[in-house]
Amino acid sequence: MLFILNIINAVYLGILLNVSFIITPVLFKFLSKNIAGKIAGEIFYYINLIGIFTLILSLCILYISKIKKIFIDSNMIKINQITCLVNILLVILSLIINNYIKIIKSSNIPNLIKLFPIMHGVSSIIYLILIFSTLFLCFNCFRLNKNKA
Repeated sequence: MLFILNIINAVYLGILLNVSFIITPVLFKFLSKNIAGKIAGEIFYYINLIGIFTLILSLCILYISKIKKIFIDSNMIKINQITCLVNILLVILSLIINNYIKIIKSSNIPNLIKLFPIMHGVSSIIYLILIFSTLFLCFNCFRLNKNKA
């Protein structure tokens, strides 16, 4: 069960890092801004859905592990559960902001279009926090695996 938890979080972290720092910049380098923006928006939408699934699955595994008393350190499990919950909230917030960004990009209202850089910046900050939080979760899950009873 620990192995599955480690793999799930590591894969999710890899997806976040690759899309944020490799795929998106490549899209904007080789495609027009408009097309790259549409593709990136769709990619981030699906990453958010994957994130919700991954984090809920991690939360379930941690909860089952706590009930079965697989781990010695129950405080570490609580920290990981809190981290999963925070990540789920961040992903939901990101979904909301990304939908708002789609509305802004499709509108022709000048005052609304001015909000795009602000919303994009907020979205980028949320993803950065999510990456560090998921990295923290990965390290803690590996520590749980190491301290297993």
